[in-house]
Amino acid sequence: MNPPKIKPRKRPFDTWIIDDIELVFGLERIDEMPALNDWLAAPIHVSEREREQLLLLQQYLRKNVEAWNEDELKFYFLGPLMLLAQLEEKLFKPFLQRPLHAVIHDIELSGKVDFMLATGKTVPRQPYFFFHEYKRKRGRNNDPLGQLLAEMIAAQTLNPPSQILYGCYILGEDWYFVVLQEKNYAVSLAFDASKQDIFQIVAVLRQVKVYIANIIAQVPALPASIQKI
Repeated sequence: MNPPKIKPRKRPFDTWIIDDIELVFGLERIDEMPALNDWLAAPIHVSEREREQLLLLQQYLRKNVEAWNEDELKFYFLGPLMLLAQLEEKLFKPFLQRPLHAVIHDIELSGKVDFMLATGKTVPRQPYFFFHEYKRKRGRNNDPLGQLLAEMIAAQTLNPPSQILYGCYILGEDWYFVVLQEKNYAVSLAFDASKQDIFQIVAVLRQVKVYIANIIAQVPALPASIQKI
């Protein structure tokens, strides 16, 4: 008689903290990672019109960031900035609040992802970049890095084992960029969108499009039967 199958233990993304992520999945934080350094060194190319629009967004952010709730921050600042970054391409596009799940070590990771860049037209297929949190600094009571890495670990099951994945989370005006490669991850220092960093933030966001395009060009697509998230 076959032993009964053990159902995986469900653990939503928003319940993870970085200590648990490192312990359960064996991740290790690296101080220096070439992939992150190269990403952060993306050259800044903005037109004069884009510069004016970014400065207007920045002024609005400075005035309201302490008062905005999460939805207001998304609506008034993040949405317009993401449009300026022009992240949609022919082979991949942004998806918001889409489900993602994976079973790893008898644990089912699941939840809705705030923002991801993935292949697919109406349904995300292979995800490569995650943007997470949209949180205000004041009053936060969770671990944005832990949640972001939980999503990225789930995405590893949909990509080749050595594939580099990219991510970002924000707290108020501060942006942190994250790279995950196999069991190692690295996190940038804060980029302050209320200061001159806003132009580098856009450059880094645009650079991830180049990386994703190169990945898609080099890696064969997964079979349709296992592509869908």
